[in-house]
Amino acid sequence: MEYAELDTLASTGVADTSVYDKAKVWVPQVESDLDRMKRRFTHFIAAEASFGRVALGQSSFMRGDNSKGTAITNQSLYAVKYGFQARRGTSQSILYGAPYQGLGFFSSTFHHPQDLGTPWGLYLFQGARIAIITPRLSFNYEWKFGMSGGWHHYSYPDNPANDIIGSPLNAYINTTFYINYIISKHWGVSAGISATHYSNGNTRTPNRGINVLSGTIGMRYYFNRDFDRYFSPRNIITRPPFMRSMSYEIMGYASWKDAILDTSNTPVENPYLNKKLLVAGFSFSPMYVLGRKVRVGGSLDFSYDKSRGLSYEHTRYGIKYVPAAPRDRMALGLSAKVDFVMPYFTITGSLGYDIIEGAGNMPPTYQIIALRFDLSSHFFFSIGYKARQFQYPDNLMWGMGFRFGRGTRYQL
Repeated sequence: MEYAELDTLASTGVADTSVYDKAKVWVPQVESDLDRMKRRFTHFIAAEASFGRVALGQSSFMRGDNSKGTAITNQSLYAVKYGFQARRGTSQSILYGAPYQGLGFFSSTFHHPQDLGTPWGLYLFQGARIAIITPRLSFNYEWKFGMSGGWHHYSYPDNPANDIIGSPLNAYINTTFYINYIISKHWGVSAGISATHYSNGNTRTPNRGINVLSGTIGMRYYFNRDFDRYFSPRNIITRPPFMRSMSYEIMGYASWKDAILDTSNTPVENPYLNKKLLVAGFSFSPMYVLGRKVRVGGSLDFSYDKSRGLSYEHTRYGIKYVPAAPRDRMALGLSAKVDFVMPYFTITGSLGYDIIEGAGNMPPTYQIIALRFDLSSHFFFSIGYKARQFQYPDNLMWGMGFRFGRGTRYQL
């Protein structure tokens, strides 16, 4: 009964004042959407700093063949983030290790701005607890995936020495393991190590990419964390029953890639094609839901790659590119696959082998790492990265998928 109805009853004599006063105490207040969101989630902002060592590899550019004449060995990175997580005591928090997610921005330098620029980036992130050490101290992980810009990339003939970064925009992929300490109701600090990879997924050549191993420190400010509740005993004592089942996925993807030409013993100085060649494919994956966080299975992977078997010849008008026959651009592979399932996001890893190969000399063994965002219980968006023999970049994979079967969602 609302207050207005009680007021009407009191004014007409149907309800006396004592009943009215007692009712006022027990009638629940209407909760706004903002209050409901504050009650369901804990929100925070964070600042981080990372100082890392760059893997030089075999690149002469990274080892000192650049405008500064010194090796590119260090990176400094500074980031700010906004995130949210389920409140303590909820089933999501207990079953998935207090997961959190959000959006971040970073600015960085390799201390060679004339060679690599001053990269910046925008990214999604998600993390969770791996182990509780003490009520205030925990061991956590976090992944980040986004885009980076601000690069002084390869260009011919203006910047031909940079054989590492070939495009103005590149993927930013990071994994961090860290110790988290709760100082007070609002403040927390962290320290750990992280591994970072920058590349464009072969959408533009050259694309050797950059790998960095860093030490990182951070500080968080929580807006609405209930401190007493945070250290209280867990509200859910026993885990709800879990049902193992099968799910099935159909996914299609498309992207583009560049190619590198063999210009040895030719008058051509620039080996990079700088063309957008279509890459597309689809897959079918039966997956067994092994646990709340894990699905395992296999996949049948079909791919079409316009760069497969691409050749060229010299004519009086310049270089003429000769694509392979359509059937030689196709391949069919089988892969073993595992999904790491969390609220909102799923990380997928695959290890496969092309049982039917197309033209060209691409290694048959391939690996795929992908990030998926659930649009509903059945539909998802995916962005993935495909490599060959764990070292050669192949292509990006922008895809949409449909999942069906009993094991379509994570279980609370």
